[in-house]
Order: sequence, then C-alpha cells, then structure tokens
Amino acid sequence: MTMSLNDLKIEMRIHICALNARCSDPSEVPVDVKFSELLPTGGAGTAISPRIFKSFIRYSLIQAGNGDKPWPKNGQNLTIDKLAPKII
Repeated sequence: MTMSLNDLKIEMRIHICALNARCSDPSEVPVDVKFSELLPTGGAGTAISPRIFKSFIRYSLIQAGNGDKPWPKNGQNLTIDKLAPKII
C-alpha cells in the first residue's frame, strides 16, 4: 500500500523533529513554516540537514511504493503543506 498525503506529512514532521535539537514532539512541527526555517543549517561536508531530510523522505516514499518524483528546485522554501502534494 502506498503512502497517503497525510502519512507523508506525518513522516516529514517526524524527520524534521529528529534533525532539529529544539524539537521534542513531531506533532508540534508546524506544517505552514518553510523547511529553511525548520531545519538547522549545519552539518559535515555534504551531510547537511536539508539533504539528510530529503533522503529520508525519498527513501520512505520509495519503500512505500510511491516512487521517486523529482523535488521542486525551491523545495527548501516550501512548507510541509506545499511540498507534500508535489512529491507524493
């Protein structure tokens, strides 16, 4: 069974929370704030939070049978509510 839009939004909130030290509860991650404001900018080499987040979500979608749609070039400037429908 493929991942639903609602499931994807939950998955996004979980991974954002895992990458953000200030987050303790995924349900508190707002769906109307840009990813660039939710994800920390630090990292090592190419292992930076936005890339790790994108990889987590792509992997989750592929494993659920949704496939691997291209992400918008401005994905980090979108919100969960705006990005999720574009990649599901």
